Amino acid sequence: MLAHEVTLGSPIVSKYNLPSDIVKGFVFVSQLIDAQNCRDLRVAYKLKSCHVTPSQYEKMKVSYAAQFFSCSTAAAIQTCVNLAILPVEALTTAWFLNFVNDWFDAMNARHKESAQFQCQVTAGTRAMTEMLDVIKDLAFDGKKTWKPIQAGIQLSTSVALQLSQEVMSTHKLPYRSVVSGSS
Repeated sequence: MLAHEVTLGSPIVSKYNLPSDIVKGFVFVSQLIDAQNCRDLRVAYKLKSCHVTPSQYEKMKVSYAAQFFSCSTAAAIQTCVNLAILPVEALTTAWFLNFVNDWFDAMNARHKESAQFQCQVTAGTRAMTEMLDVIKDLAFDGKKTWKPIQAGIQLSTSVALQLSQEVMSTHKLPYRSVVSGSS
């Protein structure tokens, strides 16, 4: 997200009525950070310049990625669009950040409320299934080449979905938390 523009597939752009197909995470989050540094109100108070220009070691911090791809960052971008601080095209980036956040939460489900249920589609299951559709149609910097991140997300998401179904059916469990292993 910091080094590349991500292009979404046209079915996703149409499905969610997005204003553009380009996700400019670095550009719009940088503009958000700059905008809130000039004001008293900080709508994305956790974001700092290290989120968009991380050092060698800051690039490895999962907490920075989780703060970057968060509902609060997406909401802050939406607020700035509504206040005409950011252009309308930033809403695509806000949607993508929120979408990745929902997928991340589903992949890290640790409580019954966010678990996968047998024979029932939950928000987490929907987020993971939708991620499989979104990830296969991404283009980076306008090029439709398959990136390792796409393979990793597709593999981990598919395994999480299939493994939870396998465990639930084999052990006759009504639900399964993806990460915790408890039910």
